[in-house]
Amino acid sequence: GAAPITVDGLVAFLTSNGLAKFKCPERIEIVEQFPQTDSGKLSKPKLKNKIIEILNTEEQSKGAS
Repeated sequence: GAAPITVDGLVAFLTSNGLAKFKCPERIEIVEQFPQTDSGKLSKPKLKNKIIEILNTEEQSKGAS
């Protein structure tokens, strides 16, 4: 029931707690589940590949417009 988080709201919160603005995120990506290794830990390589796929898809859709 809470309002969804926004980049502006997150940046305001982080900067008010002392984080430098250049360290703040530029976007928020909601995921259902983080990719995991066979042992159940977070798989950083799989997460990186997923992010690359998302960015490439967005870039391709911009090029098609």
